Amino acid sequence: MKRTAPLLVSVALAALACDEAPESLTTFSGLTVASVYQVDTKDTTAFDFSASPPHECGGDLYRVYSRSAEAAARKFALVLKALETGWPLSVHLWEGCDHNRAKVGWVRLHRD
Repeated sequence: MKRTAPLLVSVALAALACDEAPESLTTFSGLTVASVYQVDTKDTTAFDFSASPPHECGGDLYRVYSRSAEAAARKFALVLKALETGWPLSVHLWEGCDHNRAKVGWVRLHRD
């Protein structure tokens, strides 16, 4: 099996092209992922992860949204890699909360 370079990929959600995207976004950096899981909702591309430090929605849960299954799979792979390696994660937060979850548009993995 061919070994590839470290996974240093930024997956951006085109917020302006998305009907459900909010007006402004905030970058949240230096997240340490504790868990990642697929949620059972109507939106089959959404998934959650927990990370520290906590966010302004009152917890440590983040819900990632994507416009396609392919984008969701790439974002899930990045969050899973952060969990496996301990590398820090950055996310772009949408305005508002989904219950106690921060809403995430894009995900970026950083190599220590």
